Amino acid sequence: MSRGPGRIERTLQQMLCEHPHTAFTADELVVACFPDEHQILKKHRVSVLRSLRKVGDAAGWVSEFISGQRGTFVLYNPTNLHSYAVGRTRAREQGDWSRTSARCAVISAEKAESMLMGLDTPTYWRKARDESRWVRTDGPYPVAVARWVARNSGNDAEAEKLWEEFQIRIKTAVFLPKTIVGEIHPDFLKDRVRANPSQETLCARH
Repeated sequence: MSRGPGRIERTLQQMLCEHPHTAFTADELVVACFPDEHQILKKHRVSVLRSLRKVGDAAGWVSEFISGQRGTFVLYNPTNLHSYAVGRTRAREQGDWSRTSARCAVISAEKAESMLMGLDTPTYWRKARDESRWVRTDGPYPVAVARWVARNSGNDAEAEKLWEEFQIRIKTAVFLPKTIVGEIHPDFLKDRVRANPSQETLCARH
């Protein structure tokens, strides 16, 4: 007889349920499942990743490998614009070079969000990066999320229509980024406050 979800599965379920607007790296999930461990070992990663396959699939979250990170991935909720945008940005944009690990660091969720808001600041290694075109009302990510919602609800015709629109907007974002001039999508701003309660005052000023 099954004893139900174990401690790790319950921890992962709670994290995804309580934070549908967030994007997590694999390492962040491992640390959350083993908060009292001073050193994260391979056995910890294996146990979390094994549970994550079941929990992530059940919750409808998707994973994407992070560029230049040798198999590390980010997990995000494709039906939430903030989670989707932050997750995809963490997957494709690299952080500063790390001499200790001899590779670029994974950018934080806060760094990804600042890039998507057009509020990024330069570092020693990189110029400030404005990725706001992806989450503007005429950008590609709002359409991508709408497509996921339509597909999950069984509306295949609408999903196909949105997929075609997404492809058009992707090409525009890549080749003609300055033509994307809409406002930051309100759904992104709403969940930005939820993901970072301390930013609520800042958002209110704008």
